[in-house]
Amino acid sequence: MRTPRYLTAAVEQALSAGKMAFVGGPRQAGKTTLALSLLGRKATERHPAYFNWDDPRAAARFRRVELPAHERLLIFDEVHKYARWRNLIKGIYDTERSFRRIVVTGSARLDYYRKGGDSLANRYRHFRLHPFSLGELDRRPTASHLDLLLRFGGFPEPLFRQDEAEHRIWQRDRLARVVREDLRDLERVREVSLVEQLVDLLPERVGSPLSVANLRQDLEVDHKTVERWLTILENMYVCFRLPPFGSPRIRAVKKEKKLYLWDWSAVAEPGARFENLVACQLLKYCHFVEDTEGFRMELRYLRDTDRREVDFVVLRGGRPQFAVECRTGERAISPAVRYCVEAGIDLSVYGVGWEAYLPADRIRGEFIANSDLPAAYAAAGVVLNDHWRDMAAEGFLSNRLFDAAACASRILTDDATGLADVFGDGLRTYSDAASLVEALSADREARFPDREARLELAARIARDHSFDARAAVLVERARELRGRR
Repeated sequence: MRTPRYLTAAVEQALSAGKMAFVGGPRQAGKTTLALSLLGRKATERHPAYFNWDDPRAAARFRRVELPAHERLLIFDEVHKYARWRNLIKGIYDTERSFRRIVVTGSARLDYYRKGGDSLANRYRHFRLHPFSLGELDRRPTASHLDLLLRFGGFPEPLFRQDEAEHRIWQRDRLARVVREDLRDLERVREVSLVEQLVDLLPERVGSPLSVANLRQDLEVDHKTVERWLTILENMYVCFRLPPFGSPRIRAVKKEKKLYLWDWSAVAEPGARFENLVACQLLKYCHFVEDTEGFRMELRYLRDTDRREVDFVVLRGGRPQFAVECRTGERAISPAVRYCVEAGIDLSVYGVGWEAYLPADRIRGEFIANSDLPAAYAAAGVVLNDHWRDMAAEGFLSNRLFDAAACASRILTDDATGLADVFGDGLRTYSDAASLVEALSADREARFPDREARLELAARIARDHSFDARAAVLVERARELRGRR
């Protein structure tokens, strides 16, 4: 049984509009399965409307334009390896467009390998099929779905087989086919063994600005050669690089790109693997919006000359839409939680992935619905909070503080830059295990601000820090800046 992929409807819509559909993407991401599903639920590679360039018989039929007379939909797989493929496809489309529908798939960038010279402009829609993401795997994903993706990657075969040994064999065979077969068919590269060595070096570079100079030294080749090989690997969907984003007002690093792999499961270090997974999910979103809605989408990162960094910035039409910062491992060393567990203090925790760190009786659920949060905060004896270290240092105050304060809750948090300026004496801070335990001991009424003070803080937070209030401040600042021009 085939599960419809996230691009199926978009491809069908393009075909219905009289366009050809070009579907590119990494090897074994599911392109052939998607294409065959368009021929029918039981269609296989033996279907007469399916042409695979890797099959000599099908390749010969394609070159001679021997097409099945009564098949409206034709599937051409991996035909970009043929030098004149674009002219042939154009000829078929132009002479039989009133009857035929055409899907072309390939494990390399179909918009890059334009051998043959004749233009196909305005005749096709180009789609990029990605491996499975969290949202495609399940509409209501859980921590177990994330764990599967981190362990086995998003490629269908290892993901659904879930066998560690088979996964390792699949990874080895897939890269061997990409480097040795696709490289031979599409590019003139003599030093195949050095390209293989480059592929082996890439997982250790994931998530960091990539130094081509260092790779050049490791491989003992010149800078242009390494850059060319990296571009080839990008065109074959082995890796991708993200450039930095920076406006003229941000002292941003302008040159170094960050590297990620399409198969994030090849990254050994857990933090880098998670960041790579997030990069792939975001790139999939960007490509989907670009391919189906026509917006110019970009995925970048932000890193200034002081080495401050935001992992990802998504742009639409050159304008930032949102930013994403990846974190792993922070929960294991969360001071507030660890101190409470060590001291035997009663604690209720909500969230996913806590099973490795807390007794089961401390975990109350995976989430609290937004509509239920006010009641939960108001009913809590104390709401605990802590910040990531860089957030505390830079003055990025936790959203939980504002939510809990608006509910007049007792709040115990670590200190952070600017905390007192916003919350004054309306909450209590801790600095270590002893101060946390002391604050949570008996007689909490005496150790925390009284209810009148908390209600006063709640009213001030609601007045000054609601979405409407913050939007008004942004509008006011924008008008001030506009008036200076």
